[in-house]
Amino acid sequence: MKVIETRTIADAHQKLVEYVYWNGIRMVTEDGQVCIEAEPVTVTIHQPIGLDSEMVHKNSPSGIKKCVEYVNQIFEGAEGFEYTYHERLFAYQGQYNQILDIINHLNEERMTRRAVAITWYPWKDPVTQHVPCLQFLQFKVRKQKFGFLHWLLGHKPKLDMYLFFRSEDVLGAFGSNAVGLASLQSVIAHETGCEVGKYEHIVTIPHFYPKTNAQELKRMILC
Repeated sequence: MKVIETRTIADAHQKLVEYVYWNGIRMVTEDGQVCIEAEPVTVTIHQPIGLDSEMVHKNSPSGIKKCVEYVNQIFEGAEGFEYTYHERLFAYQGQYNQILDIINHLNEERMTRRAVAITWYPWKDPVTQHVPCLQFLQFKVRKQKFGFLHWLLGHKPKLDMYLFFRSEDVLGAFGSNAVGLASLQSVIAHETGCEVGKYEHIVTIPHFYPKTNAQELKRMILC
């Protein structure tokens, strides 16, 4: 599996698009759309929260305004969509607040391996046109190897987040996905008394649609 390691979300966006552009193959999806698709990739981002310019690539189809709207959609929901991540994470099956459960579990069991959430509805998603790309989230807190200076300065443990995407448009959707989910990581870190740690983003089918965001693709590849 290809591994990309970066400091910021904007840098990761650039490298992801370049990876698919130079290594992908042309194919037609089951919905009849032409796309460029590459092999699975893991992206590790060490500072997912930062300045706007560090989080939103200057040539991203998802500008700052769209990313802010997407963050609000994750936390508050939105009408008119077949699904939202808010629905799947905060009201799974209309009742399970998986994020609140994760926060409570991390506060009770610091070393847990069970701080996970899922989005897939196996009884309906396989036959629905629009289904979640993000499938699985896991959060982990581990003791850091602090020295005396870290203790003196009151450094907190870090909350790492791991994401699994079955498929993702790395040109048109990665930017807003990463900003929105890093914001979720930041909130959970705050609620559990942690600092934001690394952001691990795994995609089994990274792709983009060359005609949909043609101008942004050209600027990204040439920048």
